[in-house]
Amino acid sequence: MRPKLSLKGRALRYLSMREHSRLELGRKLSRYAEEGDDVDALLDFLEKNNWLSQERFSESLVHRRAARFGNSRIVAELQSHGINGEALVELKS
Repeated sequence: MRPKLSLKGRALRYLSMREHSRLELGRKLSRYAEEGDDVDALLDFLEKNNWLSQERFSESLVHRRAARFGNSRIVAELQSHGINGEALVELKS
């Protein structure tokens, strides 16, 4: 039996597999959060240390989807992940 992963360990494991949006990672981690765990503080920590990046996530998603989908579909998917602002303006133009 494997030892139980800490919330930070779980977050790093998810991020080692692929880029995640803050919203998506927050949803995944909240399933495992116990009383006293602060998921938002962990996400802030990950962003501060550049382990979690909305910009890298956006670039990764665009790269994965560009060959199969048009801009409007990709923009809608980014918005569903909580991405907005400059990343979308650059993609739309």
